[in-house]
Amino acid sequence: MSMFFAWLMRVLERSCHRPVRWRVGVPLLIAGLCVAFEGSAQAQLVVTDSLTPQALVTNLLGGGVTASNIAYKGTPTSSGTFTGGNGIIGFDSGIILSSGKAKDVVGPNNSGGQTTALSVPGDTDLDAIVTPNKTNDATVLEFDFVPQGNTLTFQYVFGSEEYNEFANTSFNDVFAFLLDGKNIALLPGGTTAVSINTVNQTKNPTFYKNNSTPNPPSPLINTQLDGLTVVLTATAPVTAGSTHHIKLAIADTSDSALDSDVFIKATSFSTVVPPTPAPVVIPPPPPKPAKLVAFAPLRYKYNAKTGQYSGAITIVNQGDVAATGTNVISFPALQFGINLANAAGLLTTTNAPILPIPGTSIPGHAVIRVTGIFDNPQKVHLSTFFEHYTIKVVTTGP
Repeated sequence: MSMFFAWLMRVLERSCHRPVRWRVGVPLLIAGLCVAFEGSAQAQLVVTDSLTPQALVTNLLGGGVTASNIAYKGTPTSSGTFTGGNGIIGFDSGIILSSGKAKDVVGPNNSGGQTTALSVPGDTDLDAIVTPNKTNDATVLEFDFVPQGNTLTFQYVFGSEEYNEFANTSFNDVFAFLLDGKNIALLPGGTTAVSINTVNQTKNPTFYKNNSTPNPPSPLINTQLDGLTVVLTATAPVTAGSTHHIKLAIADTSDSALDSDVFIKATSFSTVVPPTPAPVVIPPPPPKPAKLVAFAPLRYKYNAKTGQYSGAITIVNQGDVAATGTNVISFPALQFGINLANAAGLLTTTNAPILPIPGTSIPGHAVIRVTGIFDNPQKVHLSTFFEHYTIKVVTTGP
């Protein structure tokens, strides 16, 4: 019986990744249930592979970009989508590109060297990064895109089974995000490419999460990967409205041993669309006040029976609002025997003859004509006379 207890304790310790201490009188069944409950409460990745390249890109795209000319290189199982990553990867969902099987990222971490040989070639662009070494088992997703904004961003996490044993050595799997041929998978500051040799327990450790024995965190992160970065952001300038090309690639280096993976957050591949400028609203000018102006007749009719001349005097309201009140046309200082024959009276302030303007409200921009009849015994040319004579409009009452 004592050998059975010892065996059961070892099993439970491996499941919990910590020592298990028994208390006297606690039934074994209850202790086992507690351990099972603890394991079931952990976040769990759910990975779906064998998707079309279009489905991967659709999962990836956010706002402000449109994609075309999608191409994929790898195996059906070396890429996929995932959910349940909040407590593991650092964001809930997205796509996986792997140098092995995408589903092998699912925890727990029960192997220090998870490996799947894809038996596919490497990638020449990644070869150039790790030269003189060569790559194998490449998985590549690439496409053209047209941004609406001028800055491209997306969030990602890189992880590998090569941590921690092969950190700071020449044996490093490689990944890159090649925007128009330039790698933008860089640490903050924009000069250091993210890799196993640049992000680990001794190099830039603030960007690293250890998940490897014999010195694991407590508890272990629920993924098979022995180490992974924190959530990082790829960012780069782009030209709105122009076509750009992105190549998302990962591969094993030198051999097919020890897989690596890159996780890219769903809908994070985006540009900030500049806001539509508000229309410029030019307020209308304030309305012009009423202003009545009189113009002398341009033509005159001669009445041979009376010897008088008649013509239409034009009154224009040059304002935007109505002219109200009682208004008259005033003819001050007529000369050469010219007389206003149909005058309605004299203006009390100047004794000038006047003609009434009909109505007590003349709308803005309205035109009114009033007939004036003139005595002209000396046969003066009236049109010439009135060219140098000012007819006035006077308001005489409300």
